[in-house]
Amino acid sequence: MYSHEDRKRAVELYIQYRRDAAATVRVLGYPSKKSLRRWYQAFVKAGHKLERTNRRTAIQRRGAAKGR
Repeated sequence: MYSHEDRKRAVELYIQYRRDAAATVRVLGYPSKKSLRRWYQAFVKAGHKLERTNRRTAIQRRGAAKGR
C-alpha cells in the first residue's frame, strides 16, 4: 500500500507532466498507470485534495466486530 504522501506526490507529478501516466510511472517507479489515473480522479473529486481512505474492507471490519 502507498501512503497518502506517496499518492499525493504521484498525482502532483502526474499533473506537472500534463497527465502523462507513462512518464510519471517511469520517473517514480510506482504505481501502475491505472492506479495513478484512479488516484487523480479521487484528487479531482475531493476538490484537489487527496482524501485518506480507510483501507480496511467491509469483510475486515465485520471480522474485527466479531472479535469484540
